[in-house]
Amino acid sequence: CYKSDFRALFTRAESFHKDNIEGQKSLILTAMNVLREILLKDAKLDQLLRTRGEDLDFVTKISTSVFKGEHIESLYQAFNQAHYHLERNGNAKFIFTDLSMDISLLMSKIIQIMLLLYIGRCRRILSCRSRIDTYHTKQKYSKTVGDTQSKTK
Repeated sequence: CYKSDFRALFTRAESFHKDNIEGQKSLILTAMNVLREILLKDAKLDQLLRTRGEDLDFVTKISTSVFKGEHIESLYQAFNQAHYHLERNGNAKFIFTDLSMDISLLMSKIIQIMLLLYIGRCRRILSCRSRIDTYHTKQKYSKTVGDTQSKTK
């Protein structure tokens, strides 16, 4: 979903369609549980976390670098809607394709936001460096002018 590779996305949706309905619902409920853990980690409520080991490491990394509260809410709604449609015996291929496209869209928005933040940070750094260089240039110039004026006196 994060690559927006739609050919692979449709192939994956087809493989989910072949699983039994309980396996499909279990997959979505697991994803919703991971979202819950990410939200708790983001809110710094570690005492309420249920995950341990490698899963906790994954939750920690993704909550600090990728997903924030507003992203979790959108993802949770998408997973919840998919679970609702599976409960109502919807076509799993369509449900998982729609869910994958929703996730892909959200991921592209997250990546755009991260890039904008990165570009903004780079601009601030360059602006600070420019001001520092200007300051040092003025200092060297005033020192040179001061030395020249003292020699002429």
